[in-house]
Amino acid sequence: MNCPEMSKEDCEFMEEKFSQIKQFYFNDCKLSSLERLPNFPHVIKIEMCSNKIKIGLASFARYPMLSALKLRSNRIDSFEELEALNAVKLLTELDLVGNPIVQRDDYRKQVYHTIKNLQILDLKTKQDTREIDSEHMSDEDADIPQAISEDEDENRVFVKDTGYW
Repeated sequence: MNCPEMSKEDCEFMEEKFSQIKQFYFNDCKLSSLERLPNFPHVIKIEMCSNKIKIGLASFARYPMLSALKLRSNRIDSFEELEALNAVKLLTELDLVGNPIVQRDDYRKQVYHTIKNLQILDLKTKQDTREIDSEHMSDEDADIPQAISEDEDENRVFVKDTGYW
């Protein structure tokens, strides 16, 4: 079945037949639209690499259990479009390698800022990003304590080398 030509009946059949599915992969299917994706309420991982996806990321909100989304080699180029992924409350892992957006200045910082619950971006954790950022600090910044871990309470941050919250 060619995914872009998936009919409403095809989607209904898949939803009925595979209602308990936990992950699905639509790689290299020439998808440019996400509106005809089947609804799988238990899916936790979606992989849609090497397609033509640029917009419509809000469609992933229909997957309440989704925690990992791999969208490598698509056409995503806007932080505004990524904001729609905040509706996917359990999303903690996102892979965007090969999309135009990864070439943007401060890409990693901006994505983590845009998608609040995200912990892993392009197979690197937030901690990895902080370590890379601290390696590129200027000498002037070296005396400024850097936050290295956030507590569940958003107002508490552990400050490196001080032992203080």
